[in-house]
Amino acid sequence: MLTNLYAFIVSFFTEALIPIQQGVREGASLLFNNTFFTSALALTIVGAGYLLATQKLKSEELAHKIIWTIFVFSFAKAILFDTSTYEWFLSVINILSHSLITITEGLVNEVDEGAKLESVINTLALTVDSITTSLFSQGGWSNIMPYIFGIIAWISGTFLIILILLNAVFSQFLAGIVLSLLPLIIVTLIWTKSEYVFFNFCKLYISLSLYAPFTILFGLVSVHVAKYSMMVSANLNNDVMNNAELIISLVIVQCLIAIGVMKIPNIINQLIGSANEGSSMTSGIGTISAGATAMGAMAKYSGVSFVSKASGRGMKSAYDKYKSNGSMKTGTDKVTI
Repeated sequence: MLTNLYAFIVSFFTEALIPIQQGVREGASLLFNNTFFTSALALTIVGAGYLLATQKLKSEELAHKIIWTIFVFSFAKAILFDTSTYEWFLSVINILSHSLITITEGLVNEVDEGAKLESVINTLALTVDSITTSLFSQGGWSNIMPYIFGIIAWISGTFLIILILLNAVFSQFLAGIVLSLLPLIIVTLIWTKSEYVFFNFCKLYISLSLYAPFTILFGLVSVHVAKYSMMVSANLNNDVMNNAELIISLVIVQCLIAIGVMKIPNIINQLIGSANEGSSMTSGIGTISAGATAMGAMAKYSGVSFVSKASGRGMKSAYDKYKSNGSMKTGTDKVTI
């Protein structure tokens, strides 16, 4: 079985995110770094400079508007200058998010070293497998109750693991994709009626970035569920039916923790003043879909579908890496995907 589920999931999405972001950069470069756009921007700068130098612009508001437009488009082109510049801009914006995660992890580690999210996830995964195996091994045609308990325990435990990973890992993956759309979104600051798009984009990115720290803090509670799961798993080796109440109580506790984790989006939306009634995760998926549609339309007319190809390369490279490096191990640490 997979001995380090958390590390596998984190590495998988990290490996997949890199080519996806590069695909977005290449697609955006088709718009901002083509010859026509560069020439038009250069002529605009020269024309604006001439008008300002000769003081032929009578309206100060119009002058500010022209300067602001040139600055925004120039900034977008600067972000997309090359791969290293693009990655540097993204890393600078991500500093606060990574710092907050590091601080939260340090705080949790000071309170309880076993409450680290990696330890909680791995312990839950091992105990879910152990409990299910113990229950199924003691069931039979004349005694189906262990099967019923095993299925219920597996569903509740797996759901809790998926929910924690969704908030702690997948949210960071979505935040990275959302952030990669910055060069396309920043140009909405030029027009007053479209400024709200940029500010909603900022709210979405901030909310997705806060999922992981809040989930890490929740590890202080989840660690007790993991410890309780280990205790239930040890007792099931003796007698299943006499410990049925332990299984039921474990399922109830796991469901309560899952409900608590599901409330994290509502807490974040309240903190950042979001008017969205749904979760930011759902909004993130919707925003990415909209961005993908726009990029797809641009790719349709250019003849190149950078984003879709990069997404496929990212997922495939992450899977192939772990299939070759992880599943080829021998002994007890063999990874099965």
